[in-house]
Amino acid sequence: MFVIAATGDSHTWGQGAAGAAESFYPAVQGGDLRWVSFCYGSYVNLIRNEINRITGSYAVENLRVGKLPCEFRSDAGLLRLLLHSDGPTSCADILLDGVNIRHLEMSCGGSPEQYINVTVRTERPCTLLLKGSGRIIRSEEYYGSHAVVNCGIGSCPTFRYRTEYAESYVAPLKPDLILAEAHTINDWLYSPAPESYGANLTELLKVFQSIAPRTMLMTVSPIFGNQLNSAGAYYDDFAAAGLAAAGKLLSGSDIIDAGAVMRERLKGLTPDEQYSLLFDDPWHPNDLGHRIYAERALSAILPLL
Repeated sequence: MFVIAATGDSHTWGQGAAGAAESFYPAVQGGDLRWVSFCYGSYVNLIRNEINRITGSYAVENLRVGKLPCEFRSDAGLLRLLLHSDGPTSCADILLDGVNIRHLEMSCGGSPEQYINVTVRTERPCTLLLKGSGRIIRSEEYYGSHAVVNCGIGSCPTFRYRTEYAESYVAPLKPDLILAEAHTINDWLYSPAPESYGANLTELLKVFQSIAPRTMLMTVSPIFGNQLNSAGAYYDDFAAAGLAAAGKLLSGSDIIDAGAVMRERLKGLTPDEQYSLLFDDPWHPNDLGHRIYAERALSAILPLL
């Protein structure tokens, strides 16, 4: 199975696609680790749909609101489970065909990060025994020759993704390709200068290159309204710093400048026309923006299939 891990922030997670964020209860928060359903028009879903159509692969999602202990049997090539505590605290052990592969400590606090992602890539029928306490919130099973997996984390700049998520959230997938969204908006919000963003993106890409045989970078949409962050740095300077950093590590064919396509679509429009065309809110693209992301990414990925 050829696994594509789509990494990034809330754009990759799916925010801005019609109905995606509104489908969650409790409401989505920054850093939320719950996964967007396959049914929404986010760019990762669009990429998955097209690759599955071409290759005959498929993915199945299930809301399994069941309590541990339980047994989970699957013949999927790749399996993801989302777990949460069913009380103030829970402990669980995950056994794959009788071998303990992971111990989980879960709590039921208010943080959206208390959801635990368990990934199993076996490419053979397997039995997972989940011992202890907790709940399975959701499962994803991937079948066939290809899998496109959403690893987006909302409100997440590059430094945080590298230090908190790359090894625990992406590496267990054993991806063959990482499609990395550039996180530019969150770094513009949290980094003082474009140079620090460029350095952080460089380090993140290096980690991705150590995880997967191939990494591609996709640039981020424009933003609407205020273009200066709290340190007085322009958003476009961050976008340029991201492209420059990627250019030092990746070949031109592995840099997908979706942001440039979106900026071109906005030329000559009034502010009201720009917002209506491309934006769900000032920092997130709407369905059209997600389609542009998907179209540009597919133009780079499909020749590899």
